[in-house]
Amino acid sequence: MSIKYISDKNLKNLEGKTCLLRIDLNAKKNEEKEYYRLQVIIPTIQKLLNYNIKVVLISHQGRYGENPSSLELFAEIISKKINTEVEFIKHLSEAGEEINKNNFKIFLLENLRFYKEEQENSKDFAKKLADLADFYVNDAFPVCHRKNASVVEITRFLPSFGGLHLQKELEILEKAIKNPEHPLTLILGGIKTSDKLGVLKNLWDKIDNLLLGGGPANTFLEEQGIDTGNSVKDNSVKNEIQNYAAADKVFVPVDYKIEENQISDIGEKTAQIYADVIQNSKTIIWNGPMGKFEEKKFSEGTKSVWQAILKNKDACIIVGGGETIFSIKLLSNHLLPANLFLSTGGGAMLDFLAGKRMPGLEVLNKS
Repeated sequence: MSIKYISDKNLKNLEGKTCLLRIDLNAKKNEEKEYYRLQVIIPTIQKLLNYNIKVVLISHQGRYGENPSSLELFAEIISKKINTEVEFIKHLSEAGEEINKNNFKIFLLENLRFYKEEQENSKDFAKKLADLADFYVNDAFPVCHRKNASVVEITRFLPSFGGLHLQKELEILEKAIKNPEHPLTLILGGIKTSDKLGVLKNLWDKIDNLLLGGGPANTFLEEQGIDTGNSVKDNSVKNEIQNYAAADKVFVPVDYKIEENQISDIGEKTAQIYADVIQNSKTIIWNGPMGKFEEKKFSEGTKSVWQAILKNKDACIIVGGGETIFSIKLLSNHLLPANLFLSTGGGAMLDFLAGKRMPGLEVLNKS
């Protein structure tokens, strides 16, 4: 994908200008994924500041009409992380004047999801945003599968580039699916099966092992004729998984932890089997915890997968999805090895791996 990313060469021609930088702050305060998503965009911000460029940060949190939260608290958080004062702008109508009259180098606009026009990909709303800057940078992979005004329509009005983390994210994901080192192991868990089915279909001929937990595991167990009681499962994909369920490369739990007729975690035997597969893999892609890891008694399965992954120092490892990344807190010491990459995208990662259209990337490819 021939996206133009920010570089010393093109930023030299934009020195002293104003940049509209799309980031992703769609997380609650104190969540692990919030701080990770903030950390990864710092190199892009610093790169822009090196060229005396004003940076106008734009993001969303929640959905329009569902009581989205203010982003004001993030101004202080970002300020501390980059050791530069961040000016919060509450009203979009006042943004242009505030940016022009102040000597601040970084500004943060209020939550874009306060405006229905953002989710409607409104041309007029995108133009209002575009009027605040001289060029646009997208460093928010998690929203690249959304057709929003600040992601898609905005590129009609400003010279547009990809950010440094977006570049890294895409390079790692593309390598993992186009030229993976084998054995390639795909680990799918969480609640839903339908939203991961596209990944399974697109990567089926490339994967060597499929390890299942949570809802996907229960769905496959039912297809194999095993009654999972009241466990979370997705009967809507029953016909679509028939061709996969009996394959030798599919691993489903051989034991599990049950409460109130519900499978809530994989068992010790399954955890050991999965750990052996992970240890012998050269490429690993993981999305979705193994069970109800928020409850300590059902956290061991997910914890064991993390432990196995961190022991593999040779594989290219990609972990994505908010809950999956958040679950790393199950480990008392979770320093990440160099061979492990945390994807900022949840739904975006799944869509990319499924080979679906990514509107936010397509427009950057054309700009």
